[in-house]
Amino acid sequence: MKKKLIITLALCSLFLTSCRFKNDIIPVIPDINKPSENNNNNNNNKDDNKVNNETNNNVVSKSYFKALPLIYSEEDYIPQANTEEAILKTSKYSDLNAIEINIYKDDKFSGYGSGVIYNYDSETKTYYALTNRHVVVDAQKIEVVTSLEKVDAEIVAYSSNQDVGVVRFKSEKTYSLVKIAKKTSVMKGQYVVAVGTPLSTTYFNNLSVGNISNISKNEIKHTANLNSGNSGGPLYNLQQELVGLNNSKLSGNTSNGAAIEDTYFAVSIDAIEEAIAEMNRIKLGITSTLIKDILDYTSYSTYQDYATAKISNNEKYVSETQWKTFNEYKKNIPADVTNGLYVVGISKDSPAEGKILENDIVISADDVNILGYDELKSILDKKTKDDIMKIKLYRNKELKEIEIKF
Repeated sequence: MKKKLIITLALCSLFLTSCRFKNDIIPVIPDINKPSENNNNNNNNKDDNKVNNETNNNVVSKSYFKALPLIYSEEDYIPQANTEEAILKTSKYSDLNAIEINIYKDDKFSGYGSGVIYNYDSETKTYYALTNRHVVVDAQKIEVVTSLEKVDAEIVAYSSNQDVGVVRFKSEKTYSLVKIAKKTSVMKGQYVVAVGTPLSTTYFNNLSVGNISNISKNEIKHTANLNSGNSGGPLYNLQQELVGLNNSKLSGNTSNGAAIEDTYFAVSIDAIEEAIAEMNRIKLGITSTLIKDILDYTSYSTYQDYATAKISNNEKYVSETQWKTFNEYKKNIPADVTNGLYVVGISKDSPAEGKILENDIVISADDVNILGYDELKSILDKKTKDDIMKIKLYRNKELKEIEIKF
């Protein structure tokens, strides 16, 4: 373990966004083969890791709007007889497809990333673009820069499990919609073209060429040069199809002095697909903790007794502050309730807002008793827009039945 830590500490992964400032280098302690899975997520303190969302435990996908579906290519990839001509064609195509995303915090410009336009809502004249989650996750305001204009934009959603986000902007202009390459057409060795805005907005839609050097389910390793600011930009094949979203590079030295040359990574099509599905999955919009955990934690007369018991059993334990909070929660739990979800927060503009309140205790959904998070997730996974969910809950120890429309 220590040896692995020493090796990985010797590495430096550059997450290719200027959401902080250009050339920001972030040290990581990952498996060195998977740098793109460490996209600036904050790790919760283990002592306070018991408050969870209804899906994916305490990891939440942020959704403001519905993300439009991906547009897939129906064509098989055909190697280009004239590589230079294909690269020139891809460069011209990217001028009306690849974008820069400017990030603002506290009304001040704080950096930028890249993106690629992938769909269009003709009724609202709104374009949708893919980017990286780590580009937009901390943004308070964004704008999109294209080859034709600079416009205000909105964050549509971003994934908790993949480094993928979606933004949208209204425009009267005409842009190209990228097609997603057939997965069977993404092959090791094929030429790829990376487009984005590295280092400075002076280099808007900079182009670099390389080859795919390896492929896994969630990422593509390639040799097209990337730098800070390239995050979220498209990785095209020579048929102008999207094969991935650029998101990181790895360089440095191992502890024994072996050099790691600049190695570039992109989010794979599989990961993009998973992210879009996650963003559009129906969510109730509550943050909760398990009733059985509250009852377990508060069954001890003092925090010292509780912590000692958990340590002796090699179990995780919460902080004393959280333990005291759980004791306050327990006062609202009816004596005969031993399972369910204790609601500690409601997401703004969610289906639950105005229907479920903090300190409510959800005991069933669609007549299925809620023993843990899996039951609720299973029910939600079957829901679509305009569906109804029937919920039984306790509020101030009084049993109520409500309906929620998604």
